[in-house]
Amino acid sequence: MPKINFKRKKSGDGAWGAGLDYLFKDSWNDLDKIVEDNYYGRHNQKLINPLFLKVFLALEEAILLMKNSNWTKKARFIQKFGSSAKTLNEKVIFIDSVVQFLRETS
Repeated sequence: MPKINFKRKKSGDGAWGAGLDYLFKDSWNDLDKIVEDNYYGRHNQKLINPLFLKVFLALEEAILLMKNSNWTKKARFIQKFGSSAKTLNEKVIFIDSVVQFLRETS
């Protein structure tokens, strides 16, 4: 199997955006590990549960910063899904949804 590079660009001048860098400045390695684990069909509870809370709080901060823009409705929908996430798989889907959403809005 070819080696896959899961590392993301972390500078604020690229496609990820400075806002996303700021919100996840301490979590990049954990986010990369989740992506890698998903690729190989693994779920690490010790990694996902703490990161789930960080990502949930980052989404809340983003909602406050958006101040009822067009993105707020979509953010609240994702937040509602996160509130009901119980399984590790649902939590991983939520984390990925938030990262994709914040990348889109950065």
